[in-house]
Amino acid sequence: MNNDFAFHLYKRLVEMPDYQSKNIFFSPFSVSMALSELSLGAGGETKKQLLSGIGHNSSVFSTEEMHEMFHSLLEEIDQRTGVDIDVGSALYASDKSKPHPKFLENMKEFYHSDGFTVDFSAAETLEKINTYVKEKTHGKIDRAVDSLDPNTIMLLLTYIYFKVLCLDYNDSFSMFLAVPDENKAQTIKDLEKAISREHIEKWRGAVRER
Repeated sequence: MNNDFAFHLYKRLVEMPDYQSKNIFFSPFSVSMALSELSLGAGGETKKQLLSGIGHNSSVFSTEEMHEMFHSLLEEIDQRTGVDIDVGSALYASDKSKPHPKFLENMKEFYHSDGFTVDFSAAETLEKINTYVKEKTHGKIDRAVDSLDPNTIMLLLTYIYFKVLCLDYNDSFSMFLAVPDENKAQTIKDLEKAISREHIEKWRGAVRER
């Protein structure tokens, strides 16, 4: 589900005018995790659209099983020692709102999400959020949020810190570099339109040491 979501989101991004001819770098896992988290506190049409957006299929597994799978993946990532990686989220709720306690409990249980009650009109709230992100990303991102709307009711942020570029790849992590076939006069646009989860699965099964 998450792999399909990654390519659906990627293709939407490359079609947007603001991203034409620009490099695109994002974590599809962080995005789908955030949307899945939000569905814990949603209902009706909102919940339906959130689940549809990340590609959840109730005939394959239930929403409860989906949350359990995200939880298992986060647990697995936390236990890895061969790669320096840190993934998580935090929920900031306005002190003028009253999120349902069960929503916050589920966020903590399934997604290890920290929860904070804040005053979005206070200047120190902005600094608190940026300090939190800075600590979680080992100082790499020191200004995640530039400003806050004082009328904000809730803010959900996700972060991912992934240092592997100066380390040997191990512990089941891998990276694929894909380029268009110049012999067929293909361009990066041709690659963007064609690439899918099936390509990655095919390449992963075909690689060998040499």
